Amino acid sequence: MRRLSFLYKPALIVAGGILFVLALFFIIHNADIRIFTKENEALIAEFENSRLELEEYYKGADLSSIQNMEHVGSAAINVSYALVYKNTYNFNVELNIHFDDKFRNLDIIDRCEIVLNVFNSIDKQLSAFDATYKLSKFQSLYEDITEKKVLDNNGVFGIYYYSSYKMWDGLHYYEIYKGKEDKEKDELLLRDANGYIALIYNYIVEDDHVVEIDNGKKYTGYSPSTGGGVSGSKSSSSDSKGSSSGGGKKSSDPYDVHDYESADDFADDKYEEFYDYEDDYEDEDEAYDAAEDYWNDEY
Repeated sequence: MRRLSFLYKPALIVAGGILFVLALFFIIHNADIRIFTKENEALIAEFENSRLELEEYYKGADLSSIQNMEHVGSAAINVSYALVYKNTYNFNVELNIHFDDKFRNLDIIDRCEIVLNVFNSIDKQLSAFDATYKLSKFQSLYEDITEKKVLDNNGVFGIYYYSSYKMWDGLHYYEIYKGKEDKEKDELLLRDANGYIALIYNYIVEDDHVVEIDNGKKYTGYSPSTGGGVSGSKSSSSDSKGSSSGGGKKSSDPYDVHDYESADDFADDKYEEFYDYEDDYEDEDEAYDAAEDYWNDEY
């Protein structure tokens, strides 16, 4: 027994040494994790502060050039950042125009010209906003965070940026849709307070003036919205692993594509609108397929 006791001593020493090394490795490893976490926390805090700064920049933008236009009662910026679906966030910049009380009493051709002029100014303003977003610290940090996968554990999927507008006269929202190459006239849409299309007018412009407009037609399809989009650019991570893909300037999404969880749901709701107001589809089945493709491209 004395010999066995003697053999236990070096075994205990070896075991103690192994435990010491393991404990030391654990301490160092945990220290590295704490340092890494602190670095990430600092990056995330900087990212959040940059978003707040960008929001304040938009809210403080000078809109006097639009505010002083004929029959514009007020012009304001609304900025929102919200979770819209699962792990997808939307950064929205919306320019809201309210016309004065006299605007509704004007003939439709005069209203159309005023709306078109305001629309052109809105387009310039939102294009400037889009450029600011692309070059912002917030966008740069977003790309850095997604590349490093800092927020993967928090399940952040992506951030989409949109710019849009609303023009309102107290009864209707006004939207301008520039005609395609195969169309003779552009369109002025009037929506009711719930966002449904009420009337559609075709008009012709010559020398920057509306020279002709038709009597308008009622729209019976299902097309809820509350204002149009002029231009937008989106920045998004393309998958849950955080690989990023930047988007360039594009037509803003008037179809609220992120309100739908699948291409089928979107197409069920929107195919009639695609059939009536998008490309000339041969039948509703073709428009349905196009609506599904749109969801897949835009979502």
